[in-house]
Amino acid sequence: MVQLTPTRYKLQTRILAPIVVFAVLVSGLIGFVFHSNYTTFQDRMNKQTEERANSLRKTFLHVIHEIEEYVAIINKNKLIQDNLLEDDKSEVLNALQLFIEHGFISLISIHGMDGTALAKTYAPGEIEKTDGISDFAREIAN
Repeated sequence: MVQLTPTRYKLQTRILAPIVVFAVLVSGLIGFVFHSNYTTFQDRMNKQTEERANSLRKTFLHVIHEIEEYVAIINKNKLIQDNLLEDDKSEVLNALQLFIEHGFISLISIHGMDGTALAKTYAPGEIEKTDGISDFAREIAN
């Protein structure tokens, strides 16, 4: 067993103190680097999330605005109004054909003057295809 003499004890204390201080400084430096990197990462993620949310919000509002414009155009179309008053379903389809062909409309619900649904189609992404139009035409014809 080793006994510590006062001189040897002072020597170990003198060596141990700088080692402990160095270890504390190194762990503090590592902690600072990790905290700094995490904060930077978190700020970058928050910024990207905010940018994505703003982009999605703008896109959504733009789509809603476009839909409102198309609805206003369709509602102002005298031919469609006259055909709805006469309950002429096939002529309503012909008047809407331009919108259907260009893919402006993917959800269509036509109601008569009494409020009954004359025709409905739900074909997002398929309305431009001939099948989507023919299904819509078949539903209007019935």
